[in-house]
Amino acid sequence: MKDTAQVVVIGGGAVGTSILYHLALAGVTDTLLLERDELTSGSTWHAAGNIPTYATSWLGMRAGNYAWSIYKGLAETVDSAITYRHTSAFWPAHTAKRMDLFRHLCGVSESAGYDLRMLSPGEMDEMHPFWHPDDTVLGGIFDPYEGDIDPSQLTQALAKGARDLGAQIERFAPVTAINRTPSGEWEVTCAKGTVRAETVINAAGFYGRKVAEMAGLSAPVVTLEHQYLVTEPLPQLEAHAPLFPLVRDPDIRFYLRRERNAFLVGSYAHDGRPAWEKDGPPDDFAHQLFPDSVEDILEVLDATIAHVPLLAEAGAQRYVTGTIA
Repeated sequence: MKDTAQVVVIGGGAVGTSILYHLALAGVTDTLLLERDELTSGSTWHAAGNIPTYATSWLGMRAGNYAWSIYKGLAETVDSAITYRHTSAFWPAHTAKRMDLFRHLCGVSESAGYDLRMLSPGEMDEMHPFWHPDDTVLGGIFDPYEGDIDPSQLTQALAKGARDLGAQIERFAPVTAINRTPSGEWEVTCAKGTVRAETVINAAGFYGRKVAEMAGLSAPVVTLEHQYLVTEPLPQLEAHAPLFPLVRDPDIRFYLRRERNAFLVGSYAHDGRPAWEKDGPPDDFAHQLFPDSVEDILEVLDATIAHVPLLAEAGAQRYVTGTIA
């Protein structure tokens, strides 16, 4: 492992490797990424992989649209395979207040140079073969840019792109100490040695608070349990090859998309459940999950089935309950 670097990045998930790659694109290649386990550990490996471009601010829209625009060509750019599907998305509105917000965001989108637009219930029905609006759906907003990506493949591609440009990555190198030198540089100690750096970037996800404390800082990072489920394969999806939009319902609070020949359904409707409130994450939490919490999603599933009746015919293949920082 090198003992000096201009920049040290701590954390080898999608965020850390993206930082490393973008630094390299900007010509900053005297860099070292330290990952405590394997790349994609933490929240990345189990993430649903949706790529939202809808946002409630001008800056958020620019960030989301930058993501999909770079992801769509990244596999070819760095010569590393990535499963990426550009599906588009729509967001139903069940209240007049939500419709007003969507109209406002269409204006924000136009000022940012993007193409969010309003939809009628009938238009949503036409573009999604398994979506059935009812009288509660007043309309919606259409995001033509959204899609989904394999987060682990994305991370490996970003890492390869950064390495090809000169960056270095050390896996299985958990950081144990961060100290400021009298000259103002940082000494970062990990399992493989100590590196001196001008700048340290904390991209440690749910370990971010612990990493900050090593440098004498306080980072307000709270880790929650987030759950989605993947249904069993459905013959109707196997028979329907064309892509259809991801659905994000901010009032019922679910998202739903195709996952091969099954549905992936996630929800933010249940009360937030903080993990490790007292002592923070254990040192060995990498590819683990939390226990399933089926009851948290059942109420939302009932409301979702009213709009996607095919869901009623599907059993649950697996639940994924993981960390979200």
